Amino acid sequence: MNCGYSEVSPTDIEDYIASHLVRRGILRAVKESNLESFVKEVIDLKLAETDDERLQVKGVVMRSGIEIVERNGWMRPCPNCQSNDTAVYRWKESGLLTKRFEPTY
Repeated sequence: MNCGYSEVSPTDIEDYIASHLVRRGILRAVKESNLESFVKEVIDLKLAETDDERLQVKGVVMRSGIEIVERNGWMRPCPNCQSNDTAVYRWKESGLLTKRFEPTY
């Protein structure tokens, strides 16, 4: 919080992608009466849009000035300024033309 440094892990990105793809996919599958096939794709981890979605999300993360870091445990002290003034936030997408992530307070 002191210096504005932000980071997210590759696992967090995968969780974000999965939740968005699955939600959209369920709605689409129900509308198309194709839910059983969609559930099989999810279980087999073979969602067609995953690679494209991953690239898009990583692009938004980088545009937002967020570092992608694999870490075990809490981010304390801050790797940027060494302060213990750190926090965990949920991120939301913002921006119509240029997507960015910003913390929810």
